[in-house]
Amino acid sequence: MQTTVSHPAYGLITYEESFWTGKKIITFDGIPLTKINKTTYQYQSLPADPFASPEEGVSAPVTVTVKGNYISGVSLVIGDETVTLTAKATVLDFVLGWIPGILFFAFVIGGAIGGALGAMIGMGLTILMKTRKKTVHKVLICIGISVAILAVGIPLLLAALAAQA
Repeated sequence: MQTTVSHPAYGLITYEESFWTGKKIITFDGIPLTKINKTTYQYQSLPADPFASPEEGVSAPVTVTVKGNYISGVSLVIGDETVTLTAKATVLDFVLGWIPGILFFAFVIGGAIGGALGAMIGMGLTILMKTRKKTVHKVLICIGISVAILAVGIPLLLAALAAQA
């Protein structure tokens, strides 16, 4: 996931986070920030004049703290200021994302395995719903996946009930 936000003092702030590894890369106007620990970075601007001595035009280091994640919303705390990079997922994103996961658990595979797979479906779809802007697209995705799960799950349920009889 990569997000770019324009800031009056720091220019273009680019935040990139790897989905698989969680590695974060933050740049201010193309200058990468130095990682201090898991959530803290440091920024020091370069002099405007490339021929200036190293002491001239260099600002004091600025500490930047990363708060949140993709679902809860990512923000940077720079001194006293908070810069929001991504908004948090809405209740609608969670509801529409978790309906297919719950249906998968209820109709396709029950138990611990079905619960784990249903949770993976729910979280994956919540992330997908967060990327969509239009509510109509979110609802259509939810309906489409729910219908597909029910098309597989109801015959499985009926076959299991018929086998018990």
